[in-house]
Amino acid sequence: MILQRSSKKSTLKEVSRTNAAEARKLSNDNAPKLVDKLFNEAVTKLDEKIKISAANGNYNANLIINSSKDIMDKVIQRLESHYQNEGYEVKVRGLWLEKMFMVSWQK
Repeated sequence: MILQRSSKKSTLKEVSRTNAAEARKLSNDNAPKLVDKLFNEAVTKLDEKIKISAANGNYNANLIINSSKDIMDKVIQRLESHYQNEGYEVKVRGLWLEKMFMVSWQK
């Protein structure tokens, strides 16, 4: 049994334990939601960076993406498709435990 202190009250409540198989299933079931969330956040941030870069006379923008490798790869794949369909040149650079996603629009 694990006890956890409630933040609003000074009481302890019992928290159920999860074994590795249950945690893995829960993570696998929720991974698509996480990919969607990270993709949408990345598009919002990168679109804003593109507007700022273009307004400053630059021809590129980038975003650092940091997550577990399988999640990060799925997000990057969706970003590549999204921005290539918008006419941007796309590059991805692997960094240590993260990737830099870059778009450019100079021809």
